[in-house]
Amino acid sequence: MTVRDYRFPNSVTVVGAGVVGLSVAWFLQSRGVDVTVLERRRVAAGASWGNAGWLAPTLAVPLPEPATLRAGLAGFLTPTAPLYVPLRVDPVLVRFLWSLARNRTARR
Repeated sequence: MTVRDYRFPNSVTVVGAGVVGLSVAWFLQSRGVDVTVLERRRVAAGASWGNAGWLAPTLAVPLPEPATLRAGLAGFLTPTAPLYVPLRVDPVLVRFLWSLARNRTARR
């Protein structure tokens, strides 16, 4: 069965306005489905915020794994990398990155 063969419902409620939820909502809406998205907080405020919406099956290692920080920072700070976030002073982001670095030990 292909997407063209599938009979979509008239309306759908998507729970979660993260990368996956909004992608599903967009896909369904582009096929004529009436979509309602429910989010507890803000758009992309949960798991999508913590990993910046980075979807990479080849990097399925737990985020706090010791080598992840080194590999991530190399791309994170390179403007031509697939995931580049311009540096700015953001207390929430600084706390998140500090917590990530602090917890990336082999024991944890």
